[in-house]
Amino acid sequence: TGRRQLGFVTGEAGIGKTTLVDAAIRDLHRSGTTDPHRSGTTKIRVARGQCIEQYGGGEPYKPVLEALGSLCRGADGPATLATLQRRAPRWVLDVLAPRESTESTDGNLAAGAGPAAGAEHTLHMLADSLTALAADTVLVLLCEDVHWIDLSTLDLLSSLAQSREPARLLVLCTMRAADAIAHRHPLVAMKRELVRKGQGREMA
Repeated sequence: TGRRQLGFVTGEAGIGKTTLVDAAIRDLHRSGTTDPHRSGTTKIRVARGQCIEQYGGGEPYKPVLEALGSLCRGADGPATLATLQRRAPRWVLDVLAPRESTESTDGNLAAGAGPAAGAEHTLHMLADSLTALAADTVLVLLCEDVHWIDLSTLDLLSSLAQSREPARLLVLCTMRAADAIAHRHPLVAMKRELVRKGQGREMA
């Protein structure tokens, strides 16, 4: 219906978080989603990214780049890439499809040198890119093991959750809450605030 959702599936290691999420996604693929404004069902696109434990600052936007890369390699790859060429920062195109991004366009001149160049503008452009990808087709963005999430991706998830712009976007995050708490990760405070404001949900 265009109402974006962000959910955290939390639990200890090995308890079945990924198994549960995979089963839910398979069910979505089988049934599609019902749109009250259209007849029939709508297909689903799934983009999956993995957070890994990093030492030091961590690679900015790693799980998001992995997720976008999976979309670019999928059946809707050309359409995904066309949307990113209009919306995403130039450096994202260089990472995902370097041969496709030989020329900048007006929409992606900023942040061309990398994620550190114009951090706020990069954040805005990535959020806008994901919103555009979820404009007509339901997009499920799955970020696994977000207890290891880098701070740039954390800011992006917060921005996606709090935006009032309609998007057919479901962001699912799996996490070991105990690990995030033990490392005093800012994810803990962000999740708590989003849940408190009704902009996110937690399934423990």
